[in-house]
Amino acid sequence: MFFLFFISIFVAEATSQVDYPVFENASRLYSDSLWIAKYEVSNKEYLAFVQQLNNKELEPYDSLWLAIPDKQKAYEDYYFRHPSYQNYPVVNISYEQAQRFCQWKSKQLDSLYKAYKITVRLPTEEEWEDAALGGLPDYQIYPWQEHSLRIKEGKQKGMFRCNFRDKSNEIYFIKNKKYIKEEPTVPVTAYNPNKTGLYNVCGNVAELVQNDKITKGGSWNSFPEYLNIHAKEEQTAPSPFVGFRYVIEVRSLVP
Repeated sequence: MFFLFFISIFVAEATSQVDYPVFENASRLYSDSLWIAKYEVSNKEYLAFVQQLNNKELEPYDSLWLAIPDKQKAYEDYYFRHPSYQNYPVVNISYEQAQRFCQWKSKQLDSLYKAYKITVRLPTEEEWEDAALGGLPDYQIYPWQEHSLRIKEGKQKGMFRCNFRDKSNEIYFIKNKKYIKEEPTVPVTAYNPNKTGLYNVCGNVAELVQNDKITKGGSWNSFPEYLNIHAKEEQTAPSPFVGFRYVIEVRSLVP
């Protein structure tokens, strides 16, 4: 029952006015046949996958939290499964585990739309960059117009646009208009979306892409230069710094 409920809130029903399904928690990328998730995959979403397949080998490598100063045992015990962190991004998973999740999600969505072939997968590096830019010129380094990590005007003026590690080695994020060192990651709905409608494109967790051993966007532990849309980092093993989001390919089976 939990699984069916989870799927029902993720997917909005297609209407008679459109040719393709409309995915509530994803944004169109290029056309109605390719979508990208608005949010990084959360602990709640990944836990549904693990529970449905009943396979402990798919669980995150939680012991990797032990390498992070001041986090360690509490995060190892609670980060993935505790309800307080259900809306936080899943971390400590391998490239292969992310692919297995995508295969699982493909089957679930495919079963809901009999007239379409639906494939969920990691984005290519090019797709990720295009979604991050959201129509901005290629020379932009961040998924917003200013070349600054702070908001320049309005009620949020001076506040950071994402969470990252600054040059003083302190990790900051927005809470009650203050910059404080606290949780390493933030909820997948934190901060403002870019023009594509994506949240946390930069910071929070570095995101796996199809290109094996590559992540994009930087993480809560990254210095500003790795938040650049065009930057990339090598990733060869699971890490508390790395998560993922996916794209959805839709192909009509009706001639």
